[in-house]
Amino acid sequence: MINKYITKESKWDISLYLPALQWFFVALVIRLIALIIIHFYSIQSGFNGFIPMSSGGDDKYYYDVAKSMLNGNIPTTLPNYYPYFLTFLFFIFSPSLFLGQLANVLFSSITVYFGVLITREVSESTKNQYDLRNPVNIAGFLLSFYPSSIFYSTQLLKDPMLIMIGIISLYLLIRLFKNFKMKNLVMLIFTLIILSLLRGYTMLALLIASFIYILFSNKISFKYVIALLVLFALIPMIFGYGIFGLNFINNILNPKKLSTFRDTVYSIGGSAAGIKIDFSSIYGFIFTYGYSFITAMFGPLPWQIKNLTIAIGLIDAIIVWVLIPKFIKGVKNIFDRRNITIKELVFLFSFILIAAIALFSDNIGANTRLRMLAWDAFFIYAASLYNLKSSKKSIKNENVNGDI
Repeated sequence: MINKYITKESKWDISLYLPALQWFFVALVIRLIALIIIHFYSIQSGFNGFIPMSSGGDDKYYYDVAKSMLNGNIPTTLPNYYPYFLTFLFFIFSPSLFLGQLANVLFSSITVYFGVLITREVSESTKNQYDLRNPVNIAGFLLSFYPSSIFYSTQLLKDPMLIMIGIISLYLLIRLFKNFKMKNLVMLIFTLIILSLLRGYTMLALLIASFIYILFSNKISFKYVIALLVLFALIPMIFGYGIFGLNFINNILNPKKLSTFRDTVYSIGGSAAGIKIDFSSIYGFIFTYGYSFITAMFGPLPWQIKNLTIAIGLIDAIIVWVLIPKFIKGVKNIFDRRNITIKELVFLFSFILIAAIALFSDNIGANTRLRMLAWDAFFIYAASLYNLKSSKKSIKNENVNGDI
């Protein structure tokens, strides 16, 4: 039978949100402890609170730019709009590296909260909400203890904010499909705009996943098609990506530009995997791009470990290796239209986002940061497959009132 988290809709019933709240506080405590340890270790090691690694990161750049903007010095170009948030935060309080890192801890914990809510929306379980085998608790555990998520949430980077907005967008999209409401559509448009300002291809990945999901679904209401087409066509165009994002897609799929960007930005440093995508033949592309995709999704692979920095990535990778059967299940479900439910939208988003990263990233270290949103979505999907109780009745219930 469908879990009571799915069938009960009363927003005033606090019991529906208890698992999400509980995992939010678990994630918050873990990340606060990690922040204190890493921040003061960084200071003691001479990194002044910034990322305590010799390779450094974007955190010092964001901090310096935000302080400069606070004094009225607006740069002519910015890689994204994250410095504007930091400037606003520093204006309300005061310039503080620790404060910015603390905000990211909160963002990462909110991500866990909405990740558990998504699991509640898409999973089926007969387990009690306090049973650790319940999908919502499996998702809560995976999201809360995800090593890279914990580390990067303690740093002054845009990723925790980006991932939070991405997960909230996914939640709103699922709510929109399950019960079409204008307020959900308006909020979704707002979060998609923020995604565009932080990392444009993430927003496009979500829209593409939605588009494919509609095409593969057996039952779809016309209002969903119209709403999605409006989103898919207009929002990318507003931000210069062209209608349906075609200008952006055409640009990133340009073999020459893609190869140059990949070689000059992501194929440098000790964490480079050394994978060159072959665009000269279809078979060469399938083999080399497939290897890049596997590396982005499951790397580092054992033979790719060349130094300690890459070896640390194994902590993440081992978790996902255990979930490979769930990944294979997701691929099978996509191609079997009889098995597609709303949870497959979550898998599609994860898959397409990894596919995009695999096109331009040849850096295992960078992958651990770039793929966090995709992995969060995958954790949610994998958790939703545990204790699955499928029946014609449950599938029928999932489609009542226009729900998918």
